[in-house]
This record gives sequence, structure tokens and C-alpha cells, in this order.
Amino acid sequence: MLIYTQDSGNYSLKLEKTVDKTFMKYKGGYNIRLSNPPTGNVLALPTPEQLFLTRHIADIYFDELMVSPDEKVDQGQALARCNKGPLNMHAPMAGTVKYITDNQIILGQLNSNTAPTKVTPGSTQDTIFSSGCFIHINEVYSGKIPAKDSIPQAIFVRIANLDNYVMASEIELMGSLQEFCSGLKLLADISKDTILHVVVTKKQAVLAKKIKNDTADISNIELVTIPPRYGLDNTRLIADRWGYRADQHIWSISPQGIFALARAVNQGEKTTYTYMSVSGPAVNRPQYYKVPLGYPIADLLKASEVKDCPVRVINGGVMSGIELAADQTGVTGDIAGLTVLENNSARKLLKFARFGLDDRRFEDFFTTDMQGEVRACVSCGYCQSVCPAGLLPDYLHKLLYCNDLDRAQSAGLNKCVHCGLCSFICVSKIELTEQFIKGQAQLKAEQHKSSEGQA
Repeated sequence: MLIYTQDSGNYSLKLEKTVDKTFMKYKGGYNIRLSNPPTGNVLALPTPEQLFLTRHIADIYFDELMVSPDEKVDQGQALARCNKGPLNMHAPMAGTVKYITDNQIILGQLNSNTAPTKVTPGSTQDTIFSSGCFIHINEVYSGKIPAKDSIPQAIFVRIANLDNYVMASEIELMGSLQEFCSGLKLLADISKDTILHVVVTKKQAVLAKKIKNDTADISNIELVTIPPRYGLDNTRLIADRWGYRADQHIWSISPQGIFALARAVNQGEKTTYTYMSVSGPAVNRPQYYKVPLGYPIADLLKASEVKDCPVRVINGGVMSGIELAADQTGVTGDIAGLTVLENNSARKLLKFARFGLDDRRFEDFFTTDMQGEVRACVSCGYCQSVCPAGLLPDYLHKLLYCNDLDRAQSAGLNKCVHCGLCSFICVSKIELTEQFIKGQAQLKAEQHKSSEGQA
């Protein structure tokens, strides 16, 4: 169990189970607030005319089709398969296959009143992948969906998500706490050597206490309490602090994944729907939703009464989200929330890169209110104060400006998790995050070239 204390403004976590009383210091982080948070209960929207099911999810592609155009399908039926696992894409609702493209399978003539196909009983690990709840899980250090036969050394359950208005900590809107704890126990059963780290903030103390009491009989579930500041909730940073390495299988799972697992094992449900939010300054009716996978994003935005002006739609929060691709027309399982901002050229958006393959980023940066052009670094130290990885962004900036990759690597360039806080806080409006992303890519390319030369 981790105990949260405060000493001279710094947050300290004490791990009681270690012999040497290891202390973890948390510095940095910063909370950025937007207007129009979602409120109230979860709203279920009417059945749409069509569902747009994306064949790309994270690093996988459902390349093997199992249906044909005009074919009728049942809810939960496999539509396509990926050879990694293998993993199946399931029909969220009964209907008819209308179109198949390289990127999508489109279902029409939808019927929500038919009985769904059930999950075949199996081990917890088998159920994760056969039910489809793997879409809520990723490897912490690569961002990829785990291989079916991989046994994780640790799993981080990220209840604490401090970016703006993404649906993560609203557990009791997704289901009962008892059901959530049931899912935790099932996940802990993957292996007795696998540790489940349930990440919460100090503000979630009441919720944490309930989870602790309900899972007290499971020895490999640990609560991790972090300060309530954006950036400190980054799963990779937390895994680093716990001493895990990039060559280990370390999973991250959202609360939705926990509920999906519980429902798959206890009720035989396949993962065919998702919970999410639509909010942000350009939304007149911010709301939580429960929708089937593939639900038209245009219908969601209409239901949320997006303002009649040019907007940018972000998958996630404004700090850690990625701009929604123009060709993504349906909801996917990795969307915990959509943030809608007015597309004002005078205010630029923060760029963010996701770990793993297929990075997609904002084109521009979300900066402070300071007006004027980009200027040289003034060594104010603000970026150092907010960096959750404990880096010196201003120093890294100068090293990369001089193309000194060796010293930048020694200064911790690869520890940057692209949270974007340094770019947000920079009074000179330097695009630090973009510079670090490019520096990491250049460093990786040079290391790859060097290893090929040695071979």
C-alpha cells in the first residue's frame, strides 16, 4: 500500500512493503482547465442509420474479412480478423453489411432487439482477447495491443486521468463499484506473479478506500496514489518510478476494460459498446454517452450541439489528445472523450504524439495567452517546474538546437513522454514538444543505423 504525504510542497509516496522504505518524489505537473465539462448521467442515443467500424485499431489491422457485402450479421458476430492472436472485430449490433473498404466495414439496417452471441467460456486471458475487451488495453512502453500469449509482469489500472474531461474516473457512471472490483479480481487472476497497480489521486480517496476494502482478499492488487496534477498521471512515468523496464510486458488498462472483462466473464457479453464524453468550449451541451462501437461521430457532435463555427475535434483531452483524423467517421474503443475547440488561428493547439506506431499529432501548438512571435529561450525555468519527468526542457532545447544528440540523450531526452506542458508554459512560445519528438526520432534512427552497421 502506498501512503500519500506532503512535505515542503513536495508530494511523497512511501511503499510500505519494501524493506528499505522506498520513497517516491513527485514534482512537476500542471492542471489546465477548459470550459463546458460534461455533467449529469450517461445518455444512450437512438439507434443510428449506420455504424462505421474502423479496421485499424492501435497497431493492428483486421485484414482477413469474414463477411461479404449484403450479408446479414448477428450482434457479436465476427466481421474481420487480425492474425495477431488471432483477434476478431465483432458486430456491435445485428444488421446488414452495406459496404466494405480498406479502412471500414459499414453496417446498416440495424436491429437492437436481437439476442447477441455470447463469449465462449475460457481462462481470463483467453476471455480478454475473445470478447474484444483487448481494445481497452495497451503495452505501456510501446503503445501496442498486447500479444495474446504474453503474461504481463504488471498491469496499471488508470482511474486517474487528469486531462480535461475524458471519461476515466467516472466509474459509477459506467457500472457498480462491485462490478468494477469483480473485474479487478478477474484481471489479478491472470497470474499470481502479476501485480495490479490501481492508480488514483488524493482527491479520489473515498473511491480508493472502497476499492481497497472490496479487494482486500487479493494480495496482488496495490493502490498507487499520485498528486492531482496533469502529467503525473502518465502511465509510463509511473511505471518508470516503480522500476519497470521497456523490455518487460507492462500493461495499461482503462476502467472501461475492467468493466468489459467483468461482463464478458460473468455475463458472456462481448465488447460492442463504449462510454465516452463530448465536451469543450465549442460544445453547447456537453454530455457523457454510451454508444455502440462505430457510432457516427457526426451524430454525436450534433447531439452535443456543437457551435456553428469552424472547430477542431480532438480524441482525448486538449493536452494528451490527438486530432481526430478526417477519415474517422465512427467511434472506436480508444475514444474516452472528444474535446471540441473553436478553430481560432490566433490560438494554436498543443501537439501530442502517441507512443507506438502511426503517430498522429496536432499541426499546431496550444500556447499561453502571451501575444507575439516565437523568441529565444530566456531561461525562465517555467518548463522545468512543470515537467513531470523531472527533465530540464530548456537545456534539452539548447542541445538539440546545436544538434548535440549524444548530450541530449545523456540529459534524458528519451524520458520525455510528450505531455506538452513545456510547450504550453513557455513564455517564448518555443515548440519544445515538437523538438523533442523529432530529436527522439532522429536518435532512434541513428541507433538503428549503428546497430545495422555492427551486424
